[in-house]
Amino acid sequence: MKCPSCRTDNLPSAERCAKCGYAFGGPGDSIACLASIEQTLEAILAQLKKQEVQEKPFDSRTEVSTDAKYITGRIVNYLLGIFVLLPLVVGLLVLYLRVK
Repeated sequence: MKCPSCRTDNLPSAERCAKCGYAFGGPGDSIACLASIEQTLEAILAQLKKQEVQEKPFDSRTEVSTDAKYITGRIVNYLLGIFVLLPLVVGLLVLYLRVK
């Protein structure tokens, strides 16, 4: 009997595929089997992710350090002052001095 899932040959009296665990009895068994496999894989992936975070808590490829955020904030504030507030204040002073 050929497994429809992985295409391997099994004994005619087999209830499940020896390679992938597909149930020959009915669709409910195979769906439950696949769901349990999926849950197991998700649990393994979660455990590996947790282990990776414990081993290396900071990933420089995807995370931004606190120092970099602080420096960036300071640079943005200075640029805001130079290119927005300074011309605004100078413009108001020029208008005020022209009126008098």
